[in-house]
Amino acid sequence: MRQREKLQSCYQNSKTVKNYLYELNEIWNMIGETNECTKVHKFWSGLRQELQCDLWKEKLNPEISMLKKVVASAEILEI
Repeated sequence: MRQREKLQSCYQNSKTVKNYLYELNEIWNMIGETNECTKVHKFWSGLRQELQCDLWKEKLNPEISMLKKVVASAEILEI
């Protein structure tokens, strides 16, 4: 249960997108999370607000976008 709590409190804050995703992947691997939609929602909602807004401007949507595409766009946008 501790890992799920860690997942709930995991946010990008001052981390790079790459480091934030690395941290999420470690937790997801420990708890056995494989659902793409769940991963996209957590990744997106934990990003800094300005990156979330920029992803919307890029016509991405946490309901339908794939994690790989969201991550790639977020990495470009943070530059």
